[in-house]
Amino acid sequence: MSLAQPLSKLNAVNLMLAAAGESKVSTLISDGENDTEVAQQILDEAIIEVLTDGWDFNTVKKTIGPTSQGNIIISDNYLRVDGADSNYRDRFTVRSNKLYNLDDDTDVFDSDVIINVVQNINWDDIPSAIRYYIARYAARIYQNRVLGDPATDQILSQEELRAWERCKKHDSKSADRSWVYDSRSSSGYIARRKTPWKIGTNYSDNRPI
Repeated sequence: MSLAQPLSKLNAVNLMLAAAGESKVSTLISDGENDTEVAQQILDEAIIEVLTDGWDFNTVKKTIGPTSQGNIIISDNYLRVDGADSNYRDRFTVRSNKLYNLDDDTDVFDSDVIINVVQNINWDDIPSAIRYYIARYAARIYQNRVLGDPATDQILSQEELRAWERCKKHDSKSADRSWVYDSRSSSGYIARRKTPWKIGTNYSDNRPI
């Protein structure tokens, strides 16, 4: 029994093209007939948007020390940073590729800091469930931009929602946590560790990210 092949970027673009009633392509190079370049741009934007939310597969804890000038350099590959452990309560952001402490209004540090880093990763390294969600999410955006058919949008919305549920299930199994809706959370969705995934949970808000 052969394993199913993960969704390639080409197949993701073809899924998007099909959502707008366009024919498939055999390469990501624009052929002048389909909006291949537009689809790729939307897909790339969706990848960054979804990865920035932070998942178990692209979030790591790092201890980083300052340079001789006292700056903590943040890689371009980091999409988001948050204080962790002893730095949990610190309000960090990134300015000019340097970690910035909003509480102290400075980018100069005299000791190591511990941060949770949300990383940008290659498409082929993204888990299959998340790839399919990104593709479904991007397909709905693409259809709305190039076709804008309300009936098709309803169908794509349901496909996106099912992919989102699989996304949450994958992440909860990987990180030993469950996704729940919390109106007090700025994003609406929070992840709670040490809680088993419950199939059929009645979410008060069914919107995907």
